[in-house]
Parts: sequence; C-alpha cells; structure tokens
Amino acid sequence: MTYNFRVVTECALNNKSIGHGSGILIDLFAVHNVIAFLAQLAFIMSLTYLPVLAYNLGADEFLIGVIGGVHMFTYIFATIVIGRLSDRIGQKKTILYGSVILTGLFTIYYFVTNPMFFVPLKIVEGFGWAFIWPSFQAYIGGDAYKLRLYNISWSVGATIAPYIGGTVSQIFNVRDAFLITSFTMFLVLIRGLALKKALEHVSQQDDIASKPESDNKTIFLFPSMFGFSIMLISTFFPIFAILNNVQIIQAGYILTASNTGKVLSFMLPYLILRKFSSKNVLVLSTISIGVLSSLVVIFNSIILWYIILFIYGVFTGLVFSPVQYRILTASKERRGYYAGLFESSAGIGLLIAPLLGGLVAGYNINYVFFLPLAFALVLTAIVFLYSRK
Repeated sequence: MTYNFRVVTECALNNKSIGHGSGILIDLFAVHNVIAFLAQLAFIMSLTYLPVLAYNLGADEFLIGVIGGVHMFTYIFATIVIGRLSDRIGQKKTILYGSVILTGLFTIYYFVTNPMFFVPLKIVEGFGWAFIWPSFQAYIGGDAYKLRLYNISWSVGATIAPYIGGTVSQIFNVRDAFLITSFTMFLVLIRGLALKKALEHVSQQDDIASKPESDNKTIFLFPSMFGFSIMLISTFFPIFAILNNVQIIQAGYILTASNTGKVLSFMLPYLILRKFSSKNVLVLSTISIGVLSSLVVIFNSIILWYIILFIYGVFTGLVFSPVQYRILTASKERRGYYAGLFESSAGIGLLIAPLLGGLVAGYNINYVFFLPLAFALVLTAIVFLYSRK
C-alpha cells in the first residue's frame, strides 16, 4: 500500500495512526470538542462585551477593570480544588455543574441595569468556569492529538466570538449578546449529557521529571502571561477602539484576527510546539507579546492593528500550548490537579490584567497597552532569578 507523504508526515507529527489520518475533521466534531467550542464562544463573548455593557450603563474605567477581573479571585483558587474534585467524581459531572451555573448567570446578565451588580455576579462566574476548564483539560489528558484538536476547537470559538458579539451589538444592542451566551451554555449542558465518563488516553509521558527542578516550577508561571495578554486585549481594546472613533463591529473583527493567529499556532504539530517549551524560547515569546501590544498604541492604524494583533495571537498560542502539553503529560493520576494549577496560573494573569488596566486606563487608556511588556519583563526576571538558585 502506498501512502501520501504529506499524510504520513502529518500523522507522525500528531502521534496518530495513518489509518485515521482522514478522520481529523470528523474528530473535530466529537462531543467534547463541540462543547469546548461552545464554552469558549460564551466565555470570550462575556469577557469582551460585559465591559462594554458596563461602560454603556455608566461604569468608569476602574469599575470596568474590576468587573473584567473579579471573577478570577474565585477562579484562581477554585480551579485547584475543583481540579482535585474532578479526579475523584469524574470530569463529566464537574463540566455539567459548571454549565448549569453559567447558563443561569448569563441570563441574569441580560437583565442587569446597574453595573455594580456585575461585581458579585462575576464572582459566581469564576466558580462556573472553574468547574469547566480544568475538568476539560483533564478529560482530554496528555494525548497530543486529542489535545491539539481540543485547543483548535476552543480557539475557533474564541475567534468567532468577537465577530458574533460585535455584529449583534452593532445591529441590536450589546445586551443582546448575553442571550446568545446563555443559549450557548445551555447547549453545552445538553451536549455535556452525551459525554463519555472518560476518554481513552494514549499512554504518553513527558520528560518533565528529567528537567531541572527550577524549570519544573517556573514553567507554571508562563500561563499567567497568556491570561494577562488575552484578558487585557479583550477588556480594553474594544473601548480603546471606540474612543478612537472605530465602530464596535470593526473592533470585533480585529479581535477575531487576533484569535485567528492563536488558532493557527494551535494547528502546529506537537513535535514543533515542543521546541517552544524550553525556558528561553518561552521567555522570548512572552517579550514578543509585550512588544506587539505596545505597537497597538504606537501605530494608530486599523490595518496595522489587524496585522499586529494577528501576530500577537500567534505568540499567545505559542506560550499556552507547549506549556499545557508538558504539564498534562507529567502525571496521569494527578492530571486534574495539574490542570487546576495550569488554569490557576492563567487565572492570575486574567485577574491582574483588568484590575491593573483599569487603574491605568483611568489616567490614560493608551498606557494600558504597555502593561504586557512590563508584565513580560517582570516574569522574565523572576524566571531567571529563580533558575540561578
């Protein structure tokens, strides 16, 4: 039998047998991948357009920052606890619990008229997502092929979310976007009932145990850069664009371009992504994110924003995916716990970005886009100082 060289290479790079090479597109529509797509669609729409709704309801820049990040107070700690819980009761149950919480919560968002009410509601939202994301990553496990498809699925949801939200907000009202998020999470709940109790995992073990101890610990710092960078852009770029006389639908398209870059980085085979998992390369990627964010202000051009934020998205993916793979293949028995640590680290970035950004935006919103570079430099200093011990 003769195989096409491209197919053979693709299958080898993804740890997938040649006989299944033609089923990649079909696998993307597996129940867990569809749920990941829908959940991220709702997450990004809420992340992006709740600050806009709060702004329209009269919230100032600081309150917008609080609303954008307060759910991370609960998320940071809850992910570790719920990650352990998912190891005991099963990831399917925790995913369903989170879906119920978020379906109800997004429905309530639609009726809120005082932006202050978003603060306690967002705290509850943090619990909802803490049930979902660590459980999903533990459910997928350390199978490189399945993990890659999972990342593509949720990142496609993140890519089209600003487009859908921006279109709805432009044609109808930004409030109406939360009818979509509520319905989307209801679909997650319905589809979640069809999840298997557990996936069959390919037996894979990363060499994280053979890495220097300092590398093992500092690798958990890099997801915070991912969280910080995506949260800051999602929270403040739409408002920044509006203040620069750009329509909200156009801002949504630009964010879609950024998320497209992230999708493309997730499509890289893991044998390539593993090359980006070394400490020095991860540091270079984080600094690149910071520089690109600064260019948003330096080059005040819609066309350049498309290009800059597209590349920005690529680098955020190159920080996220290699670290995720190393962590999730380190321990099968504690996969939920490690997924919780991974998400907790990302949550720290997701928390700091809107709070710090809100403070800075109260003075001048342009300065917000220099914060990723400052965050990257601080993270780099911590990594290298710890590595020298």
